[in-house]
Amino acid sequence: MAESWERLVRQLCLRLSGETGPGVAPVARRRRGGGGAEERRAAVVASLVETGRMSAEVRMANAAGPVRIEADLRTGRSRRPSRSRRPSGRGR
Repeated sequence: MAESWERLVRQLCLRLSGETGPGVAPVARRRRGGGGAEERRAAVVASLVETGRMSAEVRMANAAGPVRIEADLRTGRSRRPSRSRRPSGRGR
């Protein structure tokens, strides 16, 4: 299930790149000590079991920060929360 979610996010990025221009890519958070893809997939599965939701972030050119995408499998809805985080290191 987690691998299918990652594929869906990549397809979404490709579609958005086609519609808005290049520069849309999934955000892959990396932690010290490795872990990589297996750790990310385990986190998706844990979130799915605990909350019934899966989420991902995509980076878009000229956006203030990553855009969070969430799918709620209990309700069958997807959403993009409207909160945006201010990028660190810029501005004040």
